[in-house]
Amino acid sequence: MTKTANPENELNLLTDIAVKPNNTDDSDILNGRIETLKEKTPNLKELYTDGGYGSEDNDSKFEELEITHIQTAVRGRKSKVEMKIEETEVEYEVSCPLQKVKSEKTRIWHKVCFDKKICDGYLLAGDCPTLIQKREYYLPGSNICQTKEREI
Repeated sequence: MTKTANPENELNLLTDIAVKPNNTDDSDILNGRIETLKEKTPNLKELYTDGGYGSEDNDSKFEELEITHIQTAVRGRKSKVEMKIEETEVEYEVSCPLQKVKSEKTRIWHKVCFDKKICDGYLLAGDCPTLIQKREYYLPGSNICQTKEREI
């Protein structure tokens, strides 16, 4: 379900409804509806969703259609190590209990690079929500990526 949410409007409306089987990933449902949403709401500039709707494919479509996708949460279970993502005008600041890092803009997304040496020996390091995949650390379900090899 998609609805307008402009505080200046007296009335906000449902603009789209999609019904799929319960085993369909939310990001796949949104991926099939992004163009329809833009057609129905040509002035659409921002779309707020929870963490279940983020994906690289969706990011590409949002960029193409000039829609800013704002996820209000990150997909996955709650971690014992809290990660905070704060948006500034041109970047993001991502922090954990041990460090705070500014993002760098890449062609499609932003990335942050944590200094792995700072985390070595940290009691909760095994519970950190960043995952290593090939040579990168990343936060599942987000557009924020941490590179293992680069130091801050």
